[in-house]
Amino acid sequence: MPVRVALDGWYLRFAVDVEASLVTWNRLARTVAAAALVAGGIAAATAGAGAAPPPAADTGAMCAQVPDGYGGFGDIGGTGNVANIECLAYAGITAGVPGGGYDPSGTVTRAQMATFVARLLDAVAELNNGSATLHTLPASGDDAFSDDDGIQPHEESIDRLAAAGVVSGSGGGLFRPGAPVNRAQMATFVNNAHGFLTGTPLASSQDFFSDDDGIEPHEANINAIADAGIAQGGADGSYGPGSPVTRSQMASFLIRHLAVLHSQGVIDALPGAGEPPVASGLVDGSISGAFSCAWTQATTSAEAPQALTIDASTVAPPTGDGSCTSPLGGTGNLVMHADAGVTFDDAAATATVDQLDVTVVTDDGTCRYQAGGVVLSRDGD
Repeated sequence: MPVRVALDGWYLRFAVDVEASLVTWNRLARTVAAAALVAGGIAAATAGAGAAPPPAADTGAMCAQVPDGYGGFGDIGGTGNVANIECLAYAGITAGVPGGGYDPSGTVTRAQMATFVARLLDAVAELNNGSATLHTLPASGDDAFSDDDGIQPHEESIDRLAAAGVVSGSGGGLFRPGAPVNRAQMATFVNNAHGFLTGTPLASSQDFFSDDDGIEPHEANINAIADAGIAQGGADGSYGPGSPVTRSQMASFLIRHLAVLHSQGVIDALPGAGEPPVASGLVDGSISGAFSCAWTQATTSAEAPQALTIDASTVAPPTGDGSCTSPLGGTGNLVMHADAGVTFDDAAATATVDQLDVTVVTDDGTCRYQAGGVVLSRDGD
């Protein structure tokens, strides 16, 4: 029985397709893809006088606990974004590229950017200190676009962002996942994400750059994130809206966004070594396929990266809120029969789930699925 297993959280992202045993079934038993998940607005801008944007947001406090050289990337020296790249890795938003580097001058596709932004939003959820209402990205979303099928792990991220209204595609039901993201589009990715998180996108009355006039909806977002210190332009007053975003630049956009949220007091700084990377000790999850199931805030041991255990008793009611919907509209619960233990191997970039044993119970039938010793691989972004 094919089952999709994934871990997606503050620390890392792993995924694999495995064969699970169909233990019991009745009436509507059919293939269920399972995923265990650890864990836009447009600002109005008015024409200004081309004032220089404020300095870049200070990321020092946000990234103070990041060890020097974190990530072991040997190809980022001289980029001017070393600290932000290392902070991005420490936050679990990037793992670099195969071979141990980061490829700072490489471009970023729309599919990859969706995953980076989804991880950023997941990181914010873990760092949320409760001082303000911040919205949490849905654990899953409907298949929003026809041209990203099977592009994992990015399809899941694209669908999650679409469900939240962070992305809307390029028209005609397409997302163009392989197209490179330019600097204008990057601004809209960031401000749409901010608008989703806080309920209000960033805004500015300034017109900072000479080369983005009339590029809508991006011009308003460019000015908004520049006013917040997230974006910087060139010495000649240009922004380069049509230029592809490099992986180096992407790191600075995203880490400055975290720094802005931290300066506003709504998220904590990244924790130091030895502190639990899952600050809340909670995990959200979902099952998608013939049945659609989800739960939020199940208890974990909060010990990643050494080990992580999901407390099965906090997934199903009455302690948990695990719920399911069948293809025929029936509703019911999701039950996890045993704690799911996860161990991590950073050197091999793998995680191992000792067992996954769940039952979907709805008005229209029940299914139980089991898989064990599942080795998952880091996706490499």
